[in-house]
Amino acid sequence: MRRLSIRTKLFLAFTLCMNLIIGLLSYLYLQQTSNVIWERNREASQQMLFRFSSSVDRIYKDIDRISAQIMYDMDINNHFDSPKPNFDDSYPTFVKLLKLTTLLQNLNGPALTAKRIIIFNLNGDYIDYGLNWDTYPRLSDRFSYADWIQPVLSKNGDKQLIPPRPTEWQSTGEVVFSIARSMNSRTIIEIQQPYTLLEQTITAGITPESAARIYIYDDAGRIFYPYKLPRTPFNADRSNGDPNGTEIVHSETGETNIINLTHSSYTGLNIALLQPKAVLLKPIRQLHMLSYIIIGAAELLALLFSYWIARTITSPILKLQRFVRKVELDNVPTALSPVDFKYSYEVNELYETFVKMTLGLHSSMNQVIDLQQRQNIAQMQALYAQMNPHFLYNTLSSIGRRAEESADPQVAQMCYKLTKMMRYSTISLAEPVEMQEELTHAVSYLELMKLRYEHQFHYEAKCDSTLEIESVPKLILQPLLENSFSHGFLKVEPPWTLRIVIQHEPADVHQSNQWSIAIIDNGIGFEPAALARIQGVIDLLHSGQALELQSITSRGLGNVGMENTLTRCRMYWGDRVRFTLRNLIEGSEVKLLIQRIEE
Repeated sequence: MRRLSIRTKLFLAFTLCMNLIIGLLSYLYLQQTSNVIWERNREASQQMLFRFSSSVDRIYKDIDRISAQIMYDMDINNHFDSPKPNFDDSYPTFVKLLKLTTLLQNLNGPALTAKRIIIFNLNGDYIDYGLNWDTYPRLSDRFSYADWIQPVLSKNGDKQLIPPRPTEWQSTGEVVFSIARSMNSRTIIEIQQPYTLLEQTITAGITPESAARIYIYDDAGRIFYPYKLPRTPFNADRSNGDPNGTEIVHSETGETNIINLTHSSYTGLNIALLQPKAVLLKPIRQLHMLSYIIIGAAELLALLFSYWIARTITSPILKLQRFVRKVELDNVPTALSPVDFKYSYEVNELYETFVKMTLGLHSSMNQVIDLQQRQNIAQMQALYAQMNPHFLYNTLSSIGRRAEESADPQVAQMCYKLTKMMRYSTISLAEPVEMQEELTHAVSYLELMKLRYEHQFHYEAKCDSTLEIESVPKLILQPLLENSFSHGFLKVEPPWTLRIVIQHEPADVHQSNQWSIAIIDNGIGFEPAALARIQGVIDLLHSGQALELQSITSRGLGNVGMENTLTRCRMYWGDRVRFTLRNLIEGSEVKLLIQRIEE
């Protein structure tokens, strides 16, 4: 059996070490994150329970407040305090009932806090107020259906919560829940609410994805929600300790659930929240799955990295070979940066010799660079010619005079401004101009747009006074402004705004004595495809590669105004200019940053 090579030994050692580190860190991360997610789920469940408990308490407090007010009302007490029947069909009784009904109406309020208020005594005297008026005429015949009457009387005025059931006093059989109090040993106040109110309160707070089930019951085991459930499908006795967060098996479905409980000190009701354990564990399982994928990718990277380290240490010659193959004669000298081949002095010396040879060959290419510069000058002249349409001055002047004769000064003014712009475009194209002249030409263009769009368009042009004499290529502002009208404002409702800002830039640790030209609009901004295309042009220009003239002219002037302008700026300023395109919250910005030559 062959002995392992040093490269193989290093590879295995690095791989084992990295795998141990990745495995340990992954285990600790998964444990900690899983615990955090589980605790957050528990907190979310407790918060949900708190909201349910608060909502249920608020419902009972609203109707209990009415029962307490009725209990201490002297008029009602006097009418129901008699041990004998006190109500008959006489007119005085009718007036008395009308007065009591008005009193109940005032206590219930205009919003009808309670669905129905019923006051009755064991004599059969009663009065009720609410949304339905189909109460049985002899309430005493219905006492046998209300098994809660005696427990209420025995509480001596304390509130008694009565679970949902069909109402005993009306033929509708509507399911209601209520609070009852005794005014005296023979009189009971009952405040009813429809079960649908409790049902809507609970269902509104449950999201479908939580798969949660809510159970409301009292300490005696009576079910308040859901209706008609004979008993809770679980055993959660708080006397044996806090059951919150424990697992229970649903008696009907056999599903494992996590239970959380809360107890209301006001109503004495217990609210239980059951959620399937699988639902609560779903985020943790998803985290584990994603983590396993990441761990697998990390293990693969560790293998590749271990192999790369072993190969680097044991094969410096191969590294030199790969580096040499990347070097071409057209590489700039800065590409040949110093490289330290550790543990190999001979390879370092060989590399230094290779660098000297390559630099010598590179110096012989200066003549080719000179020829390329001349070609760039020719391309610049061609680009200027491309920006130079043949304008018909005499025709525009005739149109302007005709407009004046026809009493249309706006058209005349547009013709004269356009004539002025055309003259600027066609005179001395090869020579640079001062920034003040170029800005004046751009403002003339903006004034034309102002005449066309009137109050729908506004512009602003600012230039530091010290920059007005800076030399710039002709026609670099107008194409950038035209881009806003041809693209930026197409899908945006007016008013439109364009700003030209020419100013000094603050010095930083890398550059000083810089100034900039910025075109800012409030249009729709650059489309992603257009932004990527122009950014590709900028990257080429920043790398020192001028665009081929044929690639620009083949598409026509209307599609390449910005590329044309950026290319001419790069030819004029060289690597002293940098271009920036970006989308703003509203609109876009095109910025040229120019480094001034130190005197």
